[in-house]
Amino acid sequence: MKNRKVIICLVFIISIILIYGIFIYIHHMDEIITDIKIARYGEPINLETSTINNEFFGISDDFSNARKTTEGINEAIKYASRNNIEYIKLEKGNYMIMPNKSENGKKGIILYSNITLDFNGSTIKAETNNASNYSMITISDVENVNLINGIMVGDKNTHEYDENSTHEWGMGITIKSAKNIVIKNLHISDMTGDGIYVSKNTENINSTNIQISNCNIYNCRRQGITIISADGVIIKENEIHDINGTNPQAAIDLESNLEEERIENIEICNNNMYNFGNIYAIKVQKNVYSTDIHDNKIYSSIIVLDAKEKITIRNNEIYNGDIILHNSLAYRNQGRFIEKAILENNNIYSGNIQANRVYNLKVTQNHITNGMITIISTNTILEDNMVVNEKQEEQEYAYKIEPLNYKDVFYVYKDNNQSSGKIKQNEIIEENGILMLTDDITKIPIE
Repeated sequence: MKNRKVIICLVFIISIILIYGIFIYIHHMDEIITDIKIARYGEPINLETSTINNEFFGISDDFSNARKTTEGINEAIKYASRNNIEYIKLEKGNYMIMPNKSENGKKGIILYSNITLDFNGSTIKAETNNASNYSMITISDVENVNLINGIMVGDKNTHEYDENSTHEWGMGITIKSAKNIVIKNLHISDMTGDGIYVSKNTENINSTNIQISNCNIYNCRRQGITIISADGVIIKENEIHDINGTNPQAAIDLESNLEEERIENIEICNNNMYNFGNIYAIKVQKNVYSTDIHDNKIYSSIIVLDAKEKITIRNNEIYNGDIILHNSLAYRNQGRFIEKAILENNNIYSGNIQANRVYNLKVTQNHITNGMITIISTNTILEDNMVVNEKQEEQEYAYKIEPLNYKDVFYVYKDNNQSSGKIKQNEIIEENGILMLTDDITKIPIE
């Protein structure tokens, strides 16, 4: 029995020594192979120019060898991460990648923390595939990542669709549970789903501090940008257009799927948005808080549906579209409301402002040409707006305020709302025991 224990102990020790030896051998062989490749091709990353050495990593820059190119770019990013190289760029060229190639659940080109990947004006194209779910770039569970200066083209026009799926999950860039991320100066087009998708991972860690700027996002099937869950996102100075193929078909969709998903501290500003398969350029729905939509040029509508609170829409130019705030009956029956909404200084051409079941609403200094303002909401400030009818036909009214039938009393403060053109009545106020006009603006608890 004693000898048996000794033998087992010896076998265990020898096994450990062998495993360690194999590890050392493999590591040593990796170093030898790296040295051979450096001697043949040069350094993996040129430290003077920060350029990835395509030959070293087996990367093709002529739209060929998608698998090896995808693997090679990923190896270059890993090499940079291991060696604390924080800025790398591609040789300028044309790169075909496999967006459905998965590594540890992450697809396409996979970014690591503390890396700036500069496409250097290159085009990165998705190889034609039949995957219902893919991502050209994955930024997941990392921080301090910049992705800049390139062209990304999906396979929308050549994709192998089937009847078993909508194929709406083919993304250009997927951001999950990531922090301090900059997406800048990219052209993103032809995705079977969204240009950019932002959410959290299965461990419910939110994405935070995301900036998307100076991008041209177009010809995607489902969305330009989708945010499912995030805290602190700035979307600015982008052009988002020609989104069509499968609903919702919006430029920007802020929409949580689950109760634990939360969207807050969002700023959407100075963007140009046009040509959508649906009637909404911007959709704000469900668990959305503290969102500021301002100084955009929009050729369609903004809809806020069953959102939470502190939604501000200001200084926008809107053509052939509406600003709609709507609280569904199902949402209201759960005791929920859109609260503390501000619509301020928007110029709307051939469109309306419609607010339905909003709790605490401020509508001020908006200018509407060929449209009207209709409000069925609680505790409302309506002041300094202008409605102009330039059409040949006469319209019934410029402003209409109707009471809600499920609140005891709510107050309306109105002042200096004007209209011109062919309008029968400046305002229609359906006043009763519920709706109370007041000259005391402090009764309206807008923050």
